Amino acid sequence: MKVPRPALVGGERQPALTPIRTLIYTVAYDERGKNAQALMARILTASLHRCGYSGDIAVFHNQRHALFEHGRRGLTEIRLSAHDLPREQWRRTPHRLKFTVRHLLDFSSYDWVLFLDADCLALRDPTPLLKGKETILFQTEPAMPIQWQQFNGYLTQREMRSLKIDGVNSGTLAVSGSCFGAVMEAWDRIDQTMPARGDTHHEQGAWNRVIVDGRWPTRNFPDGSIIFPYFPLALVQKSNQRRRNLKSETDHPVLQHASPEALANASIAHLLGPRRRIADTHFSLACSFRLRTWVS
Repeated sequence: MKVPRPALVGGERQPALTPIRTLIYTVAYDERGKNAQALMARILTASLHRCGYSGDIAVFHNQRHALFEHGRRGLTEIRLSAHDLPREQWRRTPHRLKFTVRHLLDFSSYDWVLFLDADCLALRDPTPLLKGKETILFQTEPAMPIQWQQFNGYLTQREMRSLKIDGVNSGTLAVSGSCFGAVMEAWDRIDQTMPARGDTHHEQGAWNRVIVDGRWPTRNFPDGSIIFPYFPLALVQKSNQRRRNLKSETDHPVLQHASPEALANASIAHLLGPRRRIADTHFSLACSFRLRTWVS
């Protein structure tokens, strides 16, 4: 890599800034004979390269063959064997891999480690988002209180009554490399306990517990840097109570994530698919959105 020459300030040569070392990783764990997650990971990786990201990328997957026949710059593919997987029912395995893969790679050598769900798309280089003195950068979901079932599994009854914050998404997060192992271990430890309510969204509820506990300094990603453009209509219907005072439905903060302005300014689009077993239709729509953006 070409090292920048020191800048001249006031006639004196100043030391050049050292580029930060970044790693972006994702997990693509498919049912046997399927490749939906692997395909999304391919598109995510291609979008990162297209937008100018120059750091390292790691893709953890369980496909028999490499995702990229000829490889990609800075890309490491780690194939997951049965030995690498948490011993539990299948449906929880993909979610828990977010933090259990900490044993499969040296994350501590990086200044920042950014996890992106495979259903994310890079619209511009996310490296400028990775800065500050905080240990954890997180992303809330707009207009969705932390008391909703996808976030609240590990909240106390008092927190259910008193917290006035939106829930935190567990598919877009960054952790400083020096603390990555400790943060993932804490997340794992919480996730292995029985939640106070519900038996779904274990790992996301556990991630919200990590953020609420405040053991490490945290900060939300800058407004508008990570958007959720693919799920607005269902959420607007679900949050009728919260939008009664809006001038129009288009003012709803969720719908604003699908606006042309949001897409023009965001670094990451989190598409939230495929899900459940609508998969083929949902996935084809998500890929259609991705490819139109990627090839433009």
